[in-house]
Amino acid sequence: MSVTRFGDGVPLNEKGQIVTHNGTTAISIPVGTDGQILTAQSSTSSGLLWATPSAGDTQYVTLIASTVLTAAAHSVTFSSIPATYDELLLIMQAKRTDTADHVSSGIEINSTSTTTYRFSYYNYGADGSVTNAGTTYFPYRLGGSQPTIMEISFPAYTSDASKVMVYRSTFMQNSLATSGNTFFHGVWDNTGVIDTITIYAGAPSATTTTFGGGNGDQYWILYGVNWS
Repeated sequence: MSVTRFGDGVPLNEKGQIVTHNGTTAISIPVGTDGQILTAQSSTSSGLLWATPSAGDTQYVTLIASTVLTAAAHSVTFSSIPATYDELLLIMQAKRTDTADHVSSGIEINSTSTTTYRFSYYNYGADGSVTNAGTTYFPYRLGGSQPTIMEISFPAYTSDASKVMVYRSTFMQNSLATSGNTFFHGVWDNTGVIDTITIYAGAPSATTTTFGGGNGDQYWILYGVNWS
């Protein structure tokens, strides 16, 4: 025997129809649309509501671009960076084609060769600071022919402030007997939005200094981060 009514004559004759109580009497609620979920809602007479769920969690970290070298190159550039992120995060694993233990590798933002970078550092057991460097690039340490792993973040990415840079890395010396660790924090003294980042194997002018290529040790990944 089919049941077409419930309790005080509440009809049950539609697919997906449910019965609930409104505090006074039993009532029926028709089915929602595809993808909706039944939600508590005190403002409705039944105390329930078919509602479309939210799109889900915000995607906080997004891959912008990645690069793997197949041939030696003096620099790697990320350009046309979208101005939609609160922070940029650059992760690198690379090594030079020579054996020098060199500190004059560099990062340049927006191809601006006249902008001042200010920074302080802790570098392989030594520390120091530069108040107004006047340099045309942000320096980092690259450990000769052994791979360097580097992470650098650019908080305060929007156009309302100078860009604070936080840099962390570790590298192996050529003998493999000792390693180096570097921590920099600094400021790109410019309020412009970052749209281009160039990473150099040596100083920007040292064009003969290159990253190796084709051996699986040369890669760069750039992420965009949204805080909310």
